[in-house]
Amino acid sequence: MILKLFICFGLFFAPSMTLAAGKTIIDSSGYAYDPDDGSCDGYPTLRVETMPGTCLGLAITQDQMKQSKVLMPRVILSLHNTNDFLLTDMGGWAPNKGNLFWLRRNGSEYDIVALKTKLNLPHGLVAGPDGFIYLGENQKITRFHFVNGKIKDEELVTNSLPAMKGDAHPLTQMTFSPVTGDLFINSGAPTDHCASSAGKPCAEIDSQDSGASIIMFTSQQLQKIPRGGINVHQVVAKGLRNSMAMAVTDDGRYLIQGENGRDFKEFGEPYEEMNLVRLFENGREELFTKHYGWPYCYDFNATSPEWANWSRGGTNIRNEFGEQFFDCAIDTITYQRPHSLLPPHSAPLHAEHYKGSMFWDLFGNQLLMSLHGYREAGQRFIAFPVDADGLPVVHTPNNDTFMVNQPVGCPTPQLYKPKGGFTQHASYTELISGWNAIDKVRPLGAPVGFTTGSDGSIWIVEDKNKTIVRLARSDRGTSTCSIPSVTKEDTTILFLAWRDAVKNDPQTLQGYEFLRDNLFPAAEGQPQVNKGYCTGCHENFRNLELSGKEDAFTFMDYMVRRNWLKPHDPVKSPIYNSIRQLGDFKPMPPLDNPQLIGTSDGEKVIQALEDWINILPKDISSRYMKATVAGNLNIREQPGKSARVCGQFLANDKVYIDPRPSTKKIVDGFTWSKVYVMPNSKRLIRGACPPILDGVYYMAYK
Repeated sequence: MILKLFICFGLFFAPSMTLAAGKTIIDSSGYAYDPDDGSCDGYPTLRVETMPGTCLGLAITQDQMKQSKVLMPRVILSLHNTNDFLLTDMGGWAPNKGNLFWLRRNGSEYDIVALKTKLNLPHGLVAGPDGFIYLGENQKITRFHFVNGKIKDEELVTNSLPAMKGDAHPLTQMTFSPVTGDLFINSGAPTDHCASSAGKPCAEIDSQDSGASIIMFTSQQLQKIPRGGINVHQVVAKGLRNSMAMAVTDDGRYLIQGENGRDFKEFGEPYEEMNLVRLFENGREELFTKHYGWPYCYDFNATSPEWANWSRGGTNIRNEFGEQFFDCAIDTITYQRPHSLLPPHSAPLHAEHYKGSMFWDLFGNQLLMSLHGYREAGQRFIAFPVDADGLPVVHTPNNDTFMVNQPVGCPTPQLYKPKGGFTQHASYTELISGWNAIDKVRPLGAPVGFTTGSDGSIWIVEDKNKTIVRLARSDRGTSTCSIPSVTKEDTTILFLAWRDAVKNDPQTLQGYEFLRDNLFPAAEGQPQVNKGYCTGCHENFRNLELSGKEDAFTFMDYMVRRNWLKPHDPVKSPIYNSIRQLGDFKPMPPLDNPQLIGTSDGEKVIQALEDWINILPKDISSRYMKATVAGNLNIREQPGKSARVCGQFLANDKVYIDPRPSTKKIVDGFTWSKVYVMPNSKRLIRGACPPILDGVYYMAYK
């Protein structure tokens, strides 16, 4: 009996959204847009999903940024009663490469004017209630007036912010109390999870002048700054790894903090946190200083593995507060658990309450937050409803979910399942979502700082994309996901297509195997034969989504999942960018670890990586296509009727084949097509065939 396969071809992953009529171009960032389109309140509409009644426009392109030598923009500040802005540019992660720019309105466009250069990792930029603009660099804050395009009355606020050698979180972020005028400053933890050896308190946090805290300069200190700057500060919160998102409530009683948490090897832990730092009660004299967990606790109730022996029943440790070391499972006089959790590794980088007019009916006074995250739950812009005190409203969790980006297709929901339980949760609205990378449509979103323009629109900086985008009102209707919904299987087929492409090209395979063995760490419990430079990073660089276990290509799956590779473009490939320390991504390995740059062996690895990226296939998306099986059809190990049968598809099964004519084979009077089959597919007969690493089998049709 001859079985036939009827294949329903279609551009399954082609976006369905359309742009305004005109010439569509692709900016060097990867955004496709029509430069003559003004459909997003005067700016070109980007194909990024936003909440109903809004649109995202491209205000300043990467090409414009590059022309003005803006290398890594971070924070934007709207200048009062103008249409102009100030912008910090870190210039990369190397010291003294940063800039401060003035975005000067010129008709319908903006000129980018350099005001200050050679700044040391500039980030924070905030207008003070005293009329000064405050600029934060590594260990340093200055302030100035900006009048008629000129910096005036510039003075040093401080150059003695806490810092340690090899500081992993050196950026200065700031916010003011609208009531007291006090300035609150992030002092990031110098490491991921504390370098202290087991059995000793974490010296990075338990010393008086340490990081992992929020410190304060009072308004009285700021009124008359001594020569040489302020060198005395108060600690208002401890145990906060990196407080990049901070906002003080209107009544000045609470500082809301978005925590960039530590890294675990698994993708789903730990969750980021939203903490409430209680500032004052009954006036300035009562300052509440609490510990918020890092490095000892994470999530709501979980204890970090390095400090598990310090939990209940363990060693009694007394801290500077004079009480026994806190238990991560309960609140104490000292220890304060989170107000809510945020999606894991979503990286909140900026927060403020919306006070503008344009969106007041949609999210007026709500807490806005940018989620930068290099992992799948990031690349979002969100809004939290707040109570009468300006605090995000919490509820008892009940199957709460967050959205996770996929390599292809739409974001999918994932349940909150934090270790240690889930006490309460603050839900939010995604104002910008669906910001995953789509070739020739958009890059991966990278929101950092944002500000409210004079008209109430929201201007958002993307550091890695070197763009400024603008959220505005739109009456064009709800933006829906531009790609049909997909299943987990649909997204992981991409891994198989990559595996097949690399496995079957000897030169590409050889390059991958060299990099795998020299760049990445050995499997747990296995000796590290080569240097394994990336052992100093926070992850294990393995993706186990295909089968749940490690094989020769789980490193490849990881790089694909992380969008680390841009075939034929090493400079735009994050892994190369980080290792070469080109500026857009944090250096890898971290700067306090052995480096590849400047060593004989390391330079060989870097060159091998560059050569490998330059020969990677650019046509992966054309190597798989969805099809429907018309009747029962055998899955064979190789083309040919005598080849081993590994399983069987049933009528109407959805499968993925390689549609390229060059891959078809005619054997025994049949045309044989490559078909990708997941390792855990129920259509495979267990033990019938050896595992196939790239999931490529064959099926026949007349």
